Amino acid sequence: MVGKLIKHELFALFRILLFFAVAVLLLAAVGRLLVYVMLNNEVDGNFVTSIIYLLVIIAYMLGIVALIAAAYAVGAYRFYKTMFTGEGYLTFSLPLTPVQLIVGKLASSMIAVIFSAGVSIVSLIIFMSGWSGSEMGVFYDVFGAFAEEISALASNDPWQIVEGVIQIIVAAPSVLLVIFAVISLGQLFVSHRKAITAALIIVVYVLYGIISSILSPHFAAMAENVSAHLSNCITIAIYLAVDFGSFFLIKYLVKNKLNLIV
Repeated sequence: MVGKLIKHELFALFRILLFFAVAVLLLAAVGRLLVYVMLNNEVDGNFVTSIIYLLVIIAYMLGIVALIAAAYAVGAYRFYKTMFTGEGYLTFSLPLTPVQLIVGKLASSMIAVIFSAGVSIVSLIIFMSGWSGSEMGVFYDVFGAFAEEISALASNDPWQIVEGVIQIIVAAPSVLLVIFAVISLGQLFVSHRKAITAALIIVVYVLYGIISSILSPHFAAMAENVSAHLSNCITIAIYLAVDFGSFFLIKYLVKNKLNLIV
C-alpha cells in the first residue's frame, strides 16, 4: 500500500516538475545552439546575439534554481494538502499507519529532488558541450583540482570518503523532514495557520544558518587539531538527530494532535 501511495504522490509531483524540467532542458539546448551559431557563423561580435545568449544563460541558471526549489516546494505543499486539509480525511482513511504515511510522503519527495538534480546535471552537460576550449579549460581547472583532492584523499584516508558519503545520505532528507515538521507544528495554531507556518519555516532556517555559521569553524578547527574523523562523526550525529527528531515529532503531532482544516 505504501508503494501505491508513493506512485500516487509521484504522479502529482511530476505533473508540475516535468514542466520545469522540460523548460531547463530546452534552455540548455537553446544555449548550446546559440554557441554553435556564434562559433561557426562568425557572429561572436554581434551585439544582439551576445545579449540573447546572456539572457538565455541567466534564464537557464534561474531555471535550475526554480527546478530544485520546486521539488522541495511541491513536496512540502503535497504533504500539507494531503495531511492537513480536507483531503486529509481521504489520506487517513487509507489502511496505513502514520509512520507509513510519513515514509511515503518523504520517499516520493526525495525521488522528486533526486530527479531535479539529475535533470540539472543532464542540462549542464548539454549546455557545456558548446563551450570553447578556453572555457572548458577553466571548468577542468576547478573540477579537476577537486577530483585530484578526492583521489588523494581516497588513497591516503579512504574512511573520510566513506564518512562523506554517509553525511550526504543522512543530510539529504533533513531539509524535507524539517519542513514537514514545521508544517505539522503550524497546525497546532487555531487561526492564521498558513502565515504562522511560513513564518516558522523562515525562522527555523535563519536560526539554522546562524548556528551552522557558528559551529562550522569549530568543526574545522577540530578537524585540524584533533581528527577529521571526529568532526565527520559529529556532523553525521547532528544530521541523524535532526532526521529522527523531525520524524518522530511529525509522527507524534499527526497521531495525537491532528486537526484537519475543512
